[in-house]
Amino acid sequence: MKHLWPFLLILVACGGAPAPSIDQVSAALATAGALDIRDEPLAEGAPVPRSFTAHRVFTIEAVAPAGGQVFVCDTPRNCDAIYAYYDALKALAGPYTYRSGTGLVVVQLNSGLTPEQAAPFEPAMEGL
Repeated sequence: MKHLWPFLLILVACGGAPAPSIDQVSAALATAGALDIRDEPLAEGAPVPRSFTAHRVFTIEAVAPAGGQVFVCDTPRNCDAIYAYYDALKALAGPYTYRSGTGLVVVQLNSGLTPEQAAPFEPAMEGL
């Protein structure tokens, strides 16, 4: 245990555990019901904060071909900006924006979903 202290101090100083990989996030989304999870760059000029390290889009059968998108960040602060952006646009983007328990992942779902259809995605993000 004595030899772990420097590592634990660095881990705490850096803000905790590292971000999950985009593949880990994609697996959690697939478990929740996401289909056709794929890399897709944001449109040029889209006003979404570019503070993420990875971005993917996916389809949800109930609103196909639409679905949602996910952002992975290297710090919770970077994801704060993305979450705040979508939270401010709830009237347009819909109410389904979720954060992971670590604050390193943000998922935004299509506004056409019902609360029951969106529900599986929130707990899927909690463990990331």
